[in-house]
This record gives sequence, structure tokens and C-alpha cells, in this order.
Amino acid sequence: MNVHNIGCDGKTVSLLKDHGKGCRSIILHSYKSPDIRPFLGTDCYYSVNPRILSKSRENIVQIISQIPKDRLLLESDYPYATKDFVSMEDFVTMLAGILGTDSGSLADTAADNLRRTIR
Repeated sequence: MNVHNIGCDGKTVSLLKDHGKGCRSIILHSYKSPDIRPFLGTDCYYSVNPRILSKSRENIVQIISQIPKDRLLLESDYPYATKDFVSMEDFVTMLAGILGTDSGSLADTAADNLRRTIR
């Protein structure tokens, strides 16, 4: 199940806790709040897209550091991409640089997580 959530965190968390059990995978696709802690008990995967790069370095680290590594997904959905967005490879490289990690490791983690969502 892919959940697009903007501005209704409380209701979404409640619905996921009440009705999400039994779903093979729940992907939280879009969320506005930088605080994802309320969602942590829902077994969601959290996808981030290149738009996150428009946030401050501190905000990016704050958001990504809350996501369990085995729940992070990287997505290409970015309909309002700027000319700076060239490819997913560039996105992974820039995000890894901000997070102080290796881009290959970040890509491998996200790919492993994606495989688990479709099993």
C-alpha cells in the first residue's frame, strides 16, 4: 500500500494502526512533517525523493536520521524537478554526501529494502 500523506499525520497514523495490519508493505510516500516518530510503530517504509534536497542540510539529517535504515526507500517521483536534478545516481550521491555515508552503501540499502517490499 502506498500512502500519500500531507498535513493529516494524526489521522493517517490512526488509520495505519487500525487497518494496516496484514498489509504486506506500507510505503509512506509523501509527508510534510519532519517528525516521523508517530509513524514508527506502523511498520512503514519511508520513501524520500530528490525534493528533500531543497531542505537545509540540518533538516535533511533530522528527517533521514529518524528513519530506520531497513525502512528507507529512495524514489524518483519528482514532478517539479529543477535543472539541478539530473539522475537518481546524482540524487544518491548528493544525499549520501549530506548524510556522511558512501553512495554505494546508501543505494544498496535502499535496493535491499525495496526488494523486501515486493516479496
